[in-house]
Amino acid sequence: MVAVIGASLLGLVLGSFAGAQIWRLRARELATGEGLTTQESRQLRQLKPLLQHTLTTDRSICLHCRHALAWFDLIPLLSWLSTLGKCRYCRTPIGTMEPLIELSTSAYVVLSYLVLFAGQPLTMLLLVRALLWIGAGVCIAILFWYDLRWSMLPLAITMLLIAIALLYAGIIVATNQDIAAASWSLLGSLVILSGLYFALYTISHGSWVGGGDYKLGAGLALLLGDWRLALAALFIANIVGCLVVIPGLVSGRVNAGSKVPFGPLLIIGFVAAIMLAPQIESLFGFYSLL
Repeated sequence: MVAVIGASLLGLVLGSFAGAQIWRLRARELATGEGLTTQESRQLRQLKPLLQHTLTTDRSICLHCRHALAWFDLIPLLSWLSTLGKCRYCRTPIGTMEPLIELSTSAYVVLSYLVLFAGQPLTMLLLVRALLWIGAGVCIAILFWYDLRWSMLPLAITMLLIAIALLYAGIIVATNQDIAAASWSLLGSLVILSGLYFALYTISHGSWVGGGDYKLGAGLALLLGDWRLALAALFIANIVGCLVVIPGLVSGRVNAGSKVPFGPLLIIGFVAAIMLAPQIESLFGFYSLL
């Protein structure tokens, strides 16, 4: 119970950090972009203060009144609840994305601990694996919410995820009793979650899927490291996508030209595959006996 509480608090803090980075990434993207829409130009003016500080002088501010936030304004979740989701100084509504990022990241860390690390003897190797996994989780949280809001996957965070996932996958393969089998399974995972989307991106010249999707798929495939889990993640992502898109098509809110961010769907499939890994492996084992 102590470990679960510690994991949940760590997740809240990391989620708060991820939320802050999302706005800074958005500010840099808009500042370097061309042909901004009226809405994007307005948002850039709002976010410009985030670009005027270095790493050592950066302070969190209210994006509406630009008041520097005190330490008690930065307590994950509690600060948002204490002001009922409004800025303490100008009373402008903050929005719900920030607490949702914190809660979802906390849930990710807790579930990761329970599914992947609980009950194992604490060793330096386990600690390194856990740190890499949590670091990847922060990148995943940023990519999920950024793509969900603006239908774009920031390249810098996607490449950072791939780098962390490469280290994690390398440890898993190197410590496996059957390195050859683990390597082939990892390769299969990459082909399923990244190769498929790379092929779709290449054939359609980016009109079917975005270039960020196959890069995100590569990072998630490296973390899964098992072709069976990758196949399950892809299946779940497409099922969830159908559940989201079909009602929109029926109601007319979504049409053939609408942009549907697939990054969040891939991430949902990835998380579901990790949480259901024993059941998925048993299912494939059952079919192999038929």
